[in-house]
Amino acid sequence: MATTTAGPAGLAELGELLATRPTLDTPPAQVAVWLDRKAAMLDAVAAHPGTTPAGAADARDCAARARSRAAALRAGRGVTR
Repeated sequence: MATTTAGPAGLAELGELLATRPTLDTPPAQVAVWLDRKAAMLDAVAAHPGTTPAGAADARDCAARARSRAAALRAGRGVTR
């Protein structure tokens, strides 16, 4: 998933993200990559003109948490899911 878009293409990207959700057996490095993709999708939601200000704030907060978890995994710190 290289970019995030609105409309049907965005829904397809969201479906792909959900279909590839890590399991408990997924190596931390792969979980970190998935969390980066999740953060990018949430950034796109926050930036979409149809997103309410409160929804955009929530999406940005969730994106920041995903990036923080990804960084912790890359640093070798265990993070609960």
